[in-house]
Amino acid sequence: LLATRRPVVSVEHDVFGDAFDFVGMDNLTGYREAIRHLKQLGHRKIGFIYEDEAQNLSAHRRRIDFEQAVVEAGLPVLPQYYLQSVAAADEAELVHTCGPGREITALVVRGYGRTRSVSQQLAAMSVRVPQDLSIVNVTGHSYAEERVRFDSIRTPLLEMGSTSVRLLINRINSPNAPRRHVLLPGRLVP
Repeated sequence: LLATRRPVVSVEHDVFGDAFDFVGMDNLTGYREAIRHLKQLGHRKIGFIYEDEAQNLSAHRRRIDFEQAVVEAGLPVLPQYYLQSVAAADEAELVHTCGPGREITALVVRGYGRTRSVSQQLAAMSVRVPQDLSIVNVTGHSYAEERVRFDSIRTPLLEMGSTSVRLLINRINSPNAPRRHVLLPGRLVP
C-alpha cells in the first residue's frame, strides 16, 4: 500500500504506525471511565481480559493504557489479573479467580465474543453478573435487546466511520499532508 501511494485510513487497530492516517477509540480515556465506575462500586482488584498481543499489535498498547488507568486510580497492577485471550479455553484460567470470596471482584473485557464466553463460564460456576462480579465490556455491541447486565465502554463506531471517511477525503485532496492520528472517546453505558 505504501508503494502504491493509495489513500489509506487505518481504523481501530493502529498497526501501521505513522504510515497511514488512523482513527480509533481513545482506550486510555475509556479505561479511566471503566476503572472509576468500578471503583465507585467498591471494587479494588480488577481483572483485564483482552486480545493476544502476539496476534494483535494494538493489544500491547491497550494493556499499557489499562495499567496506566489502574495506577492512576491507586489500585494494584498485578500480572495475575491480566489475561491475553485467543479462545474460550484461555479465559477459564482467570475466570476461576473471579467472584464471591475470590481475589478478583470485577473484570474489564475487550470484545463482545470474549464477554459472552466469560459470562457463560461464570454462569457455569454459579457466579452472577453483576451481583457477584461486575463486568465492563469494551465493545461496539449494544446489549439492549439481549437483556444482559454488562456495563460497557461503547466504541464510537459511527463517529469512527464518519471520521475515517473525512480523513480519506482529506488524504485524496492533499496526498502530501501530514498523517493524522485521531482518537475518539468511548462512552460509559451502565
